[in-house]
Amino acid sequence: MSTPSASQIPIEEFKATLKLQSGDFEFKANKINIVKSVDLSGNKCWTIKAFQEIFNDKGPTSDLTGIKEVIAIHLNIAREPIADNQQLLPAALPPALNKNSGSVFKIVDNIPDENNQIDTTENYPGDAGEITYLWDELRTNITGTFSLRGKYADDYFLVFGSFNLLNRGQHII
Repeated sequence: MSTPSASQIPIEEFKATLKLQSGDFEFKANKINIVKSVDLSGNKCWTIKAFQEIFNDKGPTSDLTGIKEVIAIHLNIAREPIADNQQLLPAALPPALNKNSGSVFKIVDNIPDENNQIDTTENYPGDAGEITYLWDELRTNITGTFSLRGKYADDYFLVFGSFNLLNRGQHII
């Protein structure tokens, strides 16, 4: 039995493009969590939580030194494997969730402190979209694509993304 080479080891990634009025934002998760969850109707789900941390360092004389923003995309998918497109439903307000839904979050720590306490959390619930995801034959990874329409104040933005998640390590699913 041979060991897979570096080029054969699947890469775990979660990436998306957020189409905002101010322009496109390229999201690439640098932290991914997957947790077991149950939606409002009792459906068993996986909640995929993808995070991109952004540090805005304005320099030693600025009051903004060390501001940390986290952009998060959460997708709630059915635990049972599927192979076709699923419509995304409107998201519930946290901590509740709906199966086949998604939301975008912006978390800001704008007052530097020892505990890095979160000062502001903004929730942009998805109200429509589509997701397709598929397990490989041995259930070692799940790949998918999604589109999501998020609500921001009285306007909307679009999110188009894809993921390849490994079934090992901190998130065995």
